[in-house]
Amino acid sequence: MSKLEVSEAEKESRKFDSRLQSQIYRETASLSVPDETSSPCLQSRYHPGGLHPVHFTERYNNGQYRILNKLGFGSSSHVWLAEDTTAAEPLSRPLALKFMEAKASERTLEIEIHKYLTTLAAGEAGSRNILPCLDTFRVEGPNGVHNVIVSDALVFIPALCTWKILEDLDETDIVRQIFQGVSFLHENGVVHRDLHCGNIGIEIPLFRTAGIMDLTENDPPIIFPCILSDAVEHPRSLPKYIVQSSPALAAHRHHYKDASPLVVKIVDFGCAFRPGSSDALPEGKPRRTLTAPEVTYGPWAAPLVEIYSRTSQSLFDGATSSPLGAEMAKLLGPIPEIYRCLLDDNATLHHSDTHMSLPNESEDERFEISTNWKTLETSIVAARAPRRLLSPEDELDRVERDTKDVQRFLSLVKQMLRWNAEDRIQAKEALESPFFTEK
Repeated sequence: MSKLEVSEAEKESRKFDSRLQSQIYRETASLSVPDETSSPCLQSRYHPGGLHPVHFTERYNNGQYRILNKLGFGSSSHVWLAEDTTAAEPLSRPLALKFMEAKASERTLEIEIHKYLTTLAAGEAGSRNILPCLDTFRVEGPNGVHNVIVSDALVFIPALCTWKILEDLDETDIVRQIFQGVSFLHENGVVHRDLHCGNIGIEIPLFRTAGIMDLTENDPPIIFPCILSDAVEHPRSLPKYIVQSSPALAAHRHHYKDASPLVVKIVDFGCAFRPGSSDALPEGKPRRTLTAPEVTYGPWAAPLVEIYSRTSQSLFDGATSSPLGAEMAKLLGPIPEIYRCLLDDNATLHHSDTHMSLPNESEDERFEISTNWKTLETSIVAARAPRRLLSPEDELDRVERDTKDVQRFLSLVKQMLRWNAEDRIQAKEALESPFFTEK
């Protein structure tokens, strides 16, 4: 790289810094202050063994990565948008830096799984649907030593739903690519354990050409001061300010125009493990409403329903007065004795839930389950209605067409939602489902 090129890159970097600082407090006075700025919340996440305090324009790994914005956070990590200052064009490739809690960093299984996946054939079917780890390093701070995982920045399904963009995309192709990624993991002995829409992202080639400056144009960073009390036990553990997460970064329609092909990526292996290996099961807890009953009692096909319905609609939300097992039984049928632990001992079963303890379904119970599936079908068809108003004739055609498609989709979901693992369709087999082959 010539000195002239370095100089031009540095000019672009300084220009970005200047704009970043001018936007950082813009309109914050009109925004509601998030709860995470309060002392109790801050101390629950930022403490010895907890999160590392990250701030704008800080550089990490000997100055290689510079922080630009906050993308989001999880139960034991937070993720930041960054640039690689050593690249020929630093602002051309958006990166995501995942800072893990110091306590979680004592376990290296997630990094080991990433390393294992990188040893597999890159051309293997489904490999492109796993977000690769580009780099790892460790950073020491007031709360301990933290593992940091570097990857490409993506836009995730919840952001696409929020911005009403998912309906413009090919949901069938998105679901197909999810199955391809899961099949790749399973064929190579990896179980994800925490597959939900927040862990499914989309890489769009335009991101690489647009550059970070363009991607942040409509989504400037917003920060809030930390509200500290006199009782703060570890003030050095806290950040100077809290940055509002921007998970919808670049989730604007003009970035998706003619953006083909879309590539789906499965991310976050914090709960993953390799059955049969010497690795201990990770301590991370998957969402109980999103995994198989033998793991944490939940609907293991839920992310697909959320994507295909173009909404945050879930199979089971776990928030009703009925036990989670009761919700599941309304679609899956009688609950096996082995899963009776799904029922809260203090819960009262409604009349419609009583069939769960029976070994076989009665005719009435089969009718009720069929009705519940029909209700789900109707709600998905309605959710897939276009935003534009159709004529009565066109709407009838749309409903008829979508109903057939949704029926094929739910037929696949039913094969996934089986109490016993050996009865469920495998990801590789699912790719041959009529949902994908009959259009």
